Amino acid sequence: MVVSYYPVLFPLIVLLIIINAVLGALPSIFQQNVIAVLQQAWEQGWTWKVTKPYIVELVGTLALVYLIALIIGIVYTQLMAFFTQGVLHKIRKRSIYAYAESCLFVIFDTHPHGDIMSHYTNDIDAMRQMISQSFPQLFDFNAVTIITIIAIMFYYSIPMAVVILIGAAISIEITRKLGGLSAKYFILQQKGNW
Repeated sequence: MVVSYYPVLFPLIVLLIIINAVLGALPSIFQQNVIAVLQQAWEQGWTWKVTKPYIVELVGTLALVYLIALIIGIVYTQLMAFFTQGVLHKIRKRSIYAYAESCLFVIFDTHPHGDIMSHYTNDIDAMRQMISQSFPQLFDFNAVTIITIIAIMFYYSIPMAVVILIGAAISIEITRKLGGLSAKYFILQQKGNW
């Protein structure tokens, strides 16, 4: 329903959020490259004059990535604000107040007017918060960042990435099992039967 209000703007916002999340995960690559250049300089006895162009190029590229991420972040934040306000305006006009106008007078007679409007206000505020804050975080820092980091791990070393993913799966499973075993004791403690 929300997407139907802005069928072009919504996918554009999602695309910008994903690009921004990918750009946010890239600095770790630059850090590794700078360390590799410094290690090579150390091993081969390079002076700063020889090392400086490589470092400046990497730092300049990193600054450009940060600048692009900053610009995309500003653009998608402004578009998200426009999208959120537009969607809320359309929901108020088309859905909520249209429904309120179709209600029987007995509802308004049996409930204080402020009570009914308070429900409307709280619901609209909850929708605003979900659209403007929770939705971008879904794409920004969770799935896209994890996928990007896993792709970077596979780029550098497939065997090491597999070992790390297996270790993470084992850790998650152990935590799940121990949490399940301790749940019954937690419930007993909450009931006071401990």
